[in-house]
Amino acid sequence: MSNSPRRWFRISRIWRSSGWSLTEKRLHKIKGTDLWELRSLWQHRIARSPFFEAGGRLLVVTTIFQKKEKEIPAAVKKRALERMSRWQKERDV
Repeated sequence: MSNSPRRWFRISRIWRSSGWSLTEKRLHKIKGTDLWELRSLWQHRIARSPFFEAGGRLLVVTTIFQKKEKEIPAAVKKRALERMSRWQKERDV
């Protein structure tokens, strides 16, 4: 998954349609994984949403949490990776 302007536009449109406010490009690859993170404003706070892309179109949000630390907490990252793995196994991806 690249961080191209076209990709950003598609992802931001999906997020905005869900009621999220995107202040700027806040799409980041999570090192060492197939996960990405979208940072946005939610109820006047910073929300972090790890997700992965499946099939070139589908965004699967694995969890959403408020930003409290600079790094993603280990338990959140582990849960996101487990959910991604389970989703892929259920669909033979």
